[in-house]
Amino acid sequence: EKKDYQRLGASMDGHGADGDRFVVCAPKMISELTDYYLLHGVCYVSDGTESDEPKDVRKVAPLRAKNKQLHKDAVGQYYYYMYGQLGINVHITDDEEEILMGAPGVFNWRGTVVRFRRRITDDSGGLSRRDSPRGNPRPTNRHKRQIVNYVSDVPNPYFNRMKDDSYFGFAVSSGRFLGPDQKLLYVASAPQSNAQVGEVLIFDIVNADSAFAEAQIKIHFTIPGQQQGEYFGYALLTEDFNGDGFPDLAIGAPMHSRTGDYETGTVYVYLISEGQLNFRQQIALTVPYEQSGRFGTSLAKLGDINMDGYNDIAIGAPFEGDGVVYIFLGSADGLQAKASQRLTAPANEFRWPGKAMFGHTISRGTDIDGNGYPDLAIGAPNSETVYVYRSYPVVSIEADVASSKRELSIEDTTFELTVCLTGSFTAGQYMPVELSYSLSADAQMGRVTLVGGSGSANRRNGTISLREDSADQCQQIEARLKATSASIYRPVILELMYELLSVPPPAELTGAPFCENCALLDPNQPVRLVRKVSFKTGCRGEVCVSDLQLSARWLDIDSEEGYILGSTKKASLEFTVYNGGENAYLPQLNVTLMPTRLTLAKLTSECRQTITTEGVNVLCDLNSGLPLKASYTAKYTLVLDMTKLEGGTVSMAEIRAEALSTSEELLPMDNFYEATLPLREFSEIEIVAKSSVRDVSLEKQKGPVDIEYELNLLNNGPSVFRNLEFTLDVPLVYHKPSSGGQKYKMIDINAIVVSAYYSYKTLDYSWTQNGVNLLPNPIEHGSIGTQSPTVDMDSLHRQPLDYGMLGADTGPQWASENDGGQGHDTMAVRRRRRRRDLGDLASEVQTEHASFNFNRYTNRLIEQPSSQQSNALTNVIDKVLLELPRNKTLLFSCIDDVDSYAECARLSLAVDLFRPGNVPIAVKLSFQLDLDAVEGAFHEREDNFVLLMMADVQQKQDPTGAGEQSRFKLARNNPYTVVYRFSDASTPVWVYIVSAIAGLLVLVVLSYGLYKLGFFERTKKEEMEKHQRESVRLNAPAPSSSGGGPVEVDD
Repeated sequence: EKKDYQRLGASMDGHGADGDRFVVCAPKMISELTDYYLLHGVCYVSDGTESDEPKDVRKVAPLRAKNKQLHKDAVGQYYYYMYGQLGINVHITDDEEEILMGAPGVFNWRGTVVRFRRRITDDSGGLSRRDSPRGNPRPTNRHKRQIVNYVSDVPNPYFNRMKDDSYFGFAVSSGRFLGPDQKLLYVASAPQSNAQVGEVLIFDIVNADSAFAEAQIKIHFTIPGQQQGEYFGYALLTEDFNGDGFPDLAIGAPMHSRTGDYETGTVYVYLISEGQLNFRQQIALTVPYEQSGRFGTSLAKLGDINMDGYNDIAIGAPFEGDGVVYIFLGSADGLQAKASQRLTAPANEFRWPGKAMFGHTISRGTDIDGNGYPDLAIGAPNSETVYVYRSYPVVSIEADVASSKRELSIEDTTFELTVCLTGSFTAGQYMPVELSYSLSADAQMGRVTLVGGSGSANRRNGTISLREDSADQCQQIEARLKATSASIYRPVILELMYELLSVPPPAELTGAPFCENCALLDPNQPVRLVRKVSFKTGCRGEVCVSDLQLSARWLDIDSEEGYILGSTKKASLEFTVYNGGENAYLPQLNVTLMPTRLTLAKLTSECRQTITTEGVNVLCDLNSGLPLKASYTAKYTLVLDMTKLEGGTVSMAEIRAEALSTSEELLPMDNFYEATLPLREFSEIEIVAKSSVRDVSLEKQKGPVDIEYELNLLNNGPSVFRNLEFTLDVPLVYHKPSSGGQKYKMIDINAIVVSAYYSYKTLDYSWTQNGVNLLPNPIEHGSIGTQSPTVDMDSLHRQPLDYGMLGADTGPQWASENDGGQGHDTMAVRRRRRRRDLGDLASEVQTEHASFNFNRYTNRLIEQPSSQQSNALTNVIDKVLLELPRNKTLLFSCIDDVDSYAECARLSLAVDLFRPGNVPIAVKLSFQLDLDAVEGAFHEREDNFVLLMMADVQQKQDPTGAGEQSRFKLARNNPYTVVYRFSDASTPVWVYIVSAIAGLLVLVVLSYGLYKLGFFERTKKEEMEKHQRESVRLNAPAPSSSGGGPVEVDD
């Protein structure tokens, strides 16, 4: 072995405790031969690190098998184990029973994983000769024993779909994704696969204990990358971020680029659906740094660092300056988008020149000081330093300010205030803390003075010590009151703020000692408390008697029609409180929303929201805290978040509200309001089909033609479509009536290749005919060498769909081949057959789906009048097919009531939740159409053959029977192929050119001839102009004589 530069410690893993297993790897360990250096790599496993010497160290080097260094076959030569680089990444499972190691260089860098595990076998034991003497018929007890040995499973990448240079196994992890008691599945990345886009596989290892077959991987789920070259899967981590009990997945892509200029990096977080192996992307974490920080180079489990019930994560960006580590906290919705803490590289005078690469590696979160909170270590390899960060305990403070008088009167001059602080540590380990507080009383009105106040008369500062023997401490403060009759309508506002006296030094401060007596306040709890004390006024007696009347209405929802799930993100519910009695002090509105997913879109300062098992409770102050006078009305609008509502088991939302005040109530019954809002689902489903071969001519092509139909199903919303069932009716065999029922097999079902995907997941499908499952399990995902069983179509087929119409009184039926011709004369059927083109058929087929439209401006369903309902064929048959000539087209399809004489099979697949958006259900169907059979099926007068497959969508009934069926509207176009018996001879281009030139010449000759004939002369206009000139000349006055006298005219 050549151990120089073997990089021992390049990868390591362990659970943190001294008694836990620990593994360390050297991925560049070289096995030295005479002529070659073999880059095998090695890992060392220890069962405990309680002492300075590791316990029971085992060497793991399965890639040194002599007969597996080089693989040769008829195709070529492959580097099998020669350059495997075992241990470039390593992972210990949560139960410590197995160790998973990556070996991305195996088999021409396709890559694989190595599983190191304990294998326990039973041995029946042995008998010595003294235990069983000759002639002794008595049975001798055999003491069974268990033999424990350690094995390494190396799946052969030759049998999986990985290509060379995929680097499968670059990062590894594991998890029980289907539940704590379910099978352990493994996770590994291949960052260079899929044209360097990368992908992450969730898989199992099979045939590990078989003596007749090599170990292989069985892929259960694939998550593809989203950008070429982002190194998707450089780091992997499985952890339960949302507290649902199922592990989620974080995938680092440190070379992801937001702008295309810098490798900023990102981390994709995928949450798993409960009980299903189905991942959905929750968020893509990013940081503000715009240059090449390579965020996501390292990922580390921290555990629950703030003890809020959700696990947290540390993410390294080693090239952001000298390196940065970000802390992200978990929540009920997954990881939070904003980092809670940013740790930067401390200054180090002994480091090497260049970046320190702080955060290139991060340890698991482990409690090393026993305070109940996980700590972590961060490596900076370029400065040859490891930094250890310890977590400070978190204290949760409950504060309260109480008044000695529930209500104040104008005659009161003094009253007492009590400030109480109670502390509890989320980790359960108590420690003394010092708190400072600041109490402000009636700062705006100035009616209260606090005795012993400093700085301001209405402010009091103080300190409270919380000790182990006394969890809560209170202090009393004397308050002096000076109120007038004009100011008693506004309550006294008490504001309390508090903080810890001992604050830990900032994490960026290098060399600062750890503060043993310091703690941190829970960041999820406010450090400010507001209380109000009202006055007694305006009532006949000492206690006011009010009469609050509560009503409510939806501002943007029709409560009778219900709410269409997904139609709006928010909804406004306006409450109106009318006071028909005396003044109501401190009026409040208490609202309970059910289910718990129905919450406020925005929590205002007047409201407080509490989530309980019964629902979401919202308590709001009305009228800005002022008294609601007699005959006055207060209105308040709650803006609700509707995005979390889902259909299924919950069919309605329930709202319960109550109007409250400190006054007594005259009629308590009208203080309550209860209403239900029906939750309905409606989806606009669109089927978009494309055909690789739209038309083909028999004069140009013979024999089979390869065709691929691609169908994309889109949910245009607004609701999630549950329990979707997609069907595609495929015609296979044509029965020609004129030839005595001769069959022409157009499509071979055994040669059809189907692939269906939705949201990165491969969908299962099935073929049925006559209610019989033809292909029960067409695909077993991840199986090796599985072939679909062949189907004998001669024993199962569909009777012609127009059989009942032509020769019997019943409608379309399914029957066997032998029953199809009994009691019916084929020629008689032909004579009574009524030929119809596609235009006639369009007027006969009616839609079967809901006749509703969703108005996106009003967010309501509008029922479509029957006069405006389009028939189904408008969405079934393409306009091109409707224009084909009458009585010359042979339609080969599975449409009911069509003279197609076709045997059909139905392709079916199901999706539990079809969410609205741009992610389609993609179905591809590849097959061969036999053109020779098409040519034989033509009648004399038929020139066109139309292959049309029928796609449809339905909703399966919920097996639990809960919830109502969804309504949906379907728009579709179906894939088709037209076969022409004769090809139209296209007109040569020169004909168009000569015709155009000849037309221009004829136009010129005609124009010149008309010109010569005077056609363009306007004689009438010229005569009118001549008469006008003469009229002007005659009407002009005669010129006068030279004498200037009058002129006499003789008669």
